[in-house]
Amino acid sequence: MRDSDIERVVLKPRVLIPFAVWQKIMAYILNCPVEINGFGVIEVGPFGVVVQDVFILQQFATPTGVETDQGTLDRFVAEMARTGGNPGLIKFQWHSHVSMPAYFSGVDTANIERWPGDWLISLVANKRGEFSCRLDVLRPIRVGIDIHPEIVSTIPMVTMEIAAHEVATKVRQAGFLRRSVPVTDGRPVVPSTHGLDLEEIEFVEQEPRSER
Repeated sequence: MRDSDIERVVLKPRVLIPFAVWQKIMAYILNCPVEINGFGVIEVGPFGVVVQDVFILQQFATPTGVETDQGTLDRFVAEMARTGGNPGLIKFQWHSHVSMPAYFSGVDTANIERWPGDWLISLVANKRGEFSCRLDVLRPIRVGIDIHPEIVSTIPMVTMEIAAHEVATKVRQAGFLRRSVPVTDGRPVVPSTHGLDLEEIEFVEQEPRSER
């Protein structure tokens, strides 16, 4: 078989930035007349990598460059660990190019190479809201890939709880009970197990349908 006969499928990871987090990044950038650098805490979930929050530390910046104080970063990481946080979740780094095009310069890629962790998501943006983003795997093999983060709206927890209560009390699914799977002739009928925790499934007898 020739290489050209093989179908190649490349799956790019999804990077999700909640709208409130994106607004925070842009607020930092719009309020700073020179470049600015920051970091972010991520969570790897079933739908991709989610940037949970971003922050900035003491840094020295000019219109064409920015450098975070390494001592300040080290103390921040130590304090985060001391108070029960997980510094290993700091895998997002962002900075601005002020009003210049949002691209990764040679200095930017050199900074990525010095990252002490195994992988990193980097974002560069400008005051116009333009941005570029990339994922770099540094160990055990070196891989770099351009990605396009999705800026998503988030639903407040209280809204989710109210909606969940209303659905549970007002919506009946024919032949199914909440968090249950029907059983016909002693055998469970499961249309799809996608997204179900099989250990929490309750198998129940399905009421026979009346013939019309």
